[in-house]
Amino acid sequence: MSEMELSLLRQRSVEALKLKAARGDLHTTVAIGYVRSEGDRIELDADLRIREAIAAVFTRFALPPVRQVLLWFRQ
Repeated sequence: MSEMELSLLRQRSVEALKLKAARGDLHTTVAIGYVRSEGDRIELDADLRIREAIAAVFTRFALPPVRQVLLWFRQ
């Protein structure tokens, strides 16, 4: 395909995503620790281990530098 055709296809796909987002129909993956439930609602994951791990990350980030947090998690 020529560069012009590729550019046109890319523009169309970007515009389609924008229109879908404006309608509220754009569904992407949810962040770790959340799940998509019935009715496309986003809720916390029911798995206690996942919630505790995410809470630990935020607790560790509250005080030391990021490098120290990384080293702590690697241990």
